[in-house]
Amino acid sequence: WSIPTRKCPIGYALMRILEHYLTFLTLDKLLPSEPFEVLEKAEAELKPFGGLFAAVGISWHQLQYIRLLYSLQNRHFSGEPQRPLAAAPAVEWHEGATGLDLGASQGVDAEMMLRQGLQVLAVEGNAVALQYFRERMAKETSPIASALTMVHAATGGCSVPALVEFQVDDHHAEKSFIFDARKDTPLVDATMTRVPQKSCGALYRQFVKHSAVYVKIDLEGTDLECLGSLLRNGTSGWELPRFVSIEVPPSGDVILDGMSKRWENELLGSISGSYCHAKLCRQHLYNLRWIPGLDLVSRYGWGASGPFGDHAVDWRRGESWAPVRQVLNEVLAASIIARMSHEWFDLHLRRC
Repeated sequence: WSIPTRKCPIGYALMRILEHYLTFLTLDKLLPSEPFEVLEKAEAELKPFGGLFAAVGISWHQLQYIRLLYSLQNRHFSGEPQRPLAAAPAVEWHEGATGLDLGASQGVDAEMMLRQGLQVLAVEGNAVALQYFRERMAKETSPIASALTMVHAATGGCSVPALVEFQVDDHHAEKSFIFDARKDTPLVDATMTRVPQKSCGALYRQFVKHSAVYVKIDLEGTDLECLGSLLRNGTSGWELPRFVSIEVPPSGDVILDGMSKRWENELLGSISGSYCHAKLCRQHLYNLRWIPGLDLVSRYGWGASGPFGDHAVDWRRGESWAPVRQVLNEVLAASIIARMSHEWFDLHLRRC
């Protein structure tokens, strides 16, 4: 691999990575390492000026995440579960540090946390998606699987009733949620099951000894209820997680019925005094999936949320945090962009 004469090294290296990742030209092979070496060197040189994100709009940690995500797909596509994986982005945690993946889908984010050294609780109401994750971990030869606990349950703001109706899209396993007949419309091709229900706060108290590093919440409609349940633990002797992420409501709802302001007010009322800094993070980049039988790329399929904590990437500021209110003022603008594309956003929060 070499850079053609008169080509920008950074631009050419980035093009080589993204043309493989975005078009799945060589999913039977690993991404070439040379472009990453060029960009790692560029990141070090550009660090005083804002790093790669300031230069080209994508961060070094995003590229590392994409590399690991691609190699996970490569294992699945090639049918060789022992193919080498790219290294997870290096992070140092205290011993026994815990991460929770609430709405784990097929477990991509849970696996990312495992590979970064966290003890992980993965909770998912969709039994099919959870089984995919379980089978993948059964083939894992490294010791990370011993740090994983899986729970089959629907989760949100409460644990009553003990069983709830849970709807799963037959074509996209990650599109699943607690079904409320009073407000939800049944999907055309979907399976309805009854699954155990556990509140996010109850799961936190059961599986976290004192405090978690990160809690990812992606529950298709009950994110705020789940967050509120977690926050109530702060008055019960448990320290709140250092980082939390939740999904921003779909763009169409935000624009058409003023849901944005109601959502913001409810969120601010919940986190006041607990979470003071935020990032608004794009999601589409982490959720591209090649569907072999249909020979097409789907924007659904992984339920992946990207880098988290200090390495999460705000759509405007890169890895820098900003006051919560300042970030929430940008939700409507971000949602308009999302509506014109296939984008959607997660809100990452940092404890005060």
